[in-house]
Amino acid sequence: MQSKIIRFIGFCIILVCGCFTVHESKAASVERIITAEGFEIWYLRELSVPVISLSIGFRGGSASDPIGKEGLSYFATNLLDEGAGKMDSQSFQKKVTDNAIHLNFIPGRDITSISLRTLSQNRKEAFKLMGLALTQPRFDKEAKERVREQILSKIATGEKQPNSVAIKSWYKAMLGDHPFSRPLEGNTKSILSIQKKDLEDFIRGRFAQDNIFIGASGDVEPEEIASLVDSALKTLPSNSLSFSLPEVKFNLEPHFDVINLDIPQSIAVFGFPGIPRVHKDFYAAYVMNYILGGSGFTSRLYKEVREKRGLAYSVYSYLHTLDSIGLIVGGVATRNDAMSNSIDIIKKELSLMAKNGITKEELSSAKRAITGSFPLKFDTSSSVAQILLSMQFQGLNHDYLERRNSYIENITVTDVRSIAKQLLNQNKMVTVIVGSPKGLTSYK
Repeated sequence: MQSKIIRFIGFCIILVCGCFTVHESKAASVERIITAEGFEIWYLRELSVPVISLSIGFRGGSASDPIGKEGLSYFATNLLDEGAGKMDSQSFQKKVTDNAIHLNFIPGRDITSISLRTLSQNRKEAFKLMGLALTQPRFDKEAKERVREQILSKIATGEKQPNSVAIKSWYKAMLGDHPFSRPLEGNTKSILSIQKKDLEDFIRGRFAQDNIFIGASGDVEPEEIASLVDSALKTLPSNSLSFSLPEVKFNLEPHFDVINLDIPQSIAVFGFPGIPRVHKDFYAAYVMNYILGGSGFTSRLYKEVREKRGLAYSVYSYLHTLDSIGLIVGGVATRNDAMSNSIDIIKKELSLMAKNGITKEELSSAKRAITGSFPLKFDTSSSVAQILLSMQFQGLNHDYLERRNSYIENITVTDVRSIAKQLLNQNKMVTVIVGSPKGLTSYK
């Protein structure tokens, strides 16, 4: 009982400490650290709370899975905390819990990420456990088969969930057979085919010193964070297994697909080819999307579809960037008999944005909101570490945090009108609807 109480208190402390604001992070300068072992860390020191956060990324997520082994990266990532070194799953997870360590392994389409947060007093144990998971995962049979069954269950459940069916079908329609269109968790046949050697090959092939990005924030000296990283990761192989992705070939014709499912409401996903994160017009596109459907209750889509007409339960849009490409993705959920009208209004708003752009008043309001909310992205040391990782992976400069708001402030009405006309071309619009929408049929 006493052990459980101590463990609970530890979790509460790290939760509370991790939620303190990282003061003045927006204006702080990122420190670039090169460790003795050659790792590069982008670091922001934060002394107000006794917490260290680390984010690690390895290029190559589900898009790098071999054909026939789709879901391999997802499978492997979900096994990393199921035993490492001499510890089996139960022993490893007990160590993590007893030391109030937050350790997550996150699969992605283009990157595999690791998030570590620990009280400073437990930093040596935390970094040791993370290092073991990345360099000596066990992939024991019991854990492997248990996780396999969990993934198979998730796949089976996803095949019946309209949201899951819609987004997977949309990626397939937009990107065709490109690896970015694959579901993260693979498919039933591929998951059943994955063996221990496949998992080991994935780790050896992706988790290497030449394929790593590291962001960190905490209350330790730069020299110590460098030493902690070296101690955890120095046994990673020097070189990753080379891989390359084929060029993305977007669907460039109108595509409207209705997938019939007997449910009381329909789910629609729509969108267009976008632009990469490092494109010169990215910030104009960001402002455009914010006004169109990215600002919640104040967006054009919300006002027209939800507020004025009460047609939809939710309507939104966002920019999604992957390695070297970008997408504009939107969605709406509504009654079957209201979907047709909702889609018509969305298309009208897209046309108005593409033709007329935005007003000066909309631009001023968007700038205030976007720049004013920027510091909120740094509310925890974990979010800071993740941002520093993302900056590197996306090819942003180390002074991005200091310059970001100026990029937004420099956007003009003309900039937004130009990028809207370029991107919101309905001849390239892909729409997938799952449900039983009245009066709508597929065309391609």
